Amino acid sequence: MATLIESMGVGILLLDEHQRVVLTNSAFVELFALGLSPDKLRGTAPRGAGGMLTHRFADREAAERRIDETVKRGRPAIADEVSLVGGRVLERDYVPVVLDGATLGHLWVFRDVTAQAE
Repeated sequence: MATLIESMGVGILLLDEHQRVVLTNSAFVELFALGLSPDKLRGTAPRGAGGMLTHRFADREAAERRIDETVKRGRPAIADEVSLVGGRVLERDYVPVVLDGATLGHLWVFRDVTAQAE
């Protein structure tokens, strides 16, 4: 599974039920210009104070509010656009990871759509 995710051309971010990184790929790291290898992110919290994504969003409060709303709905969300500092635009999809009614995690898929947004 990890090899398949690493080979994908889209950014993958899989979080556990506590919003900590379980798995991500190089495309995700590159999209957010994190300057780390994906394995260095395992176990970290991508949001909130000190989170790796906290200062990457052009409008952090709005981006985080939409993340909270999306997760709270508990349903897949497709093609939500978010702007990054520096002007790039990403499109993100969300799928809750659910088993027997319990949310076990959160899958986010990111694509760079800057050219289409312009």
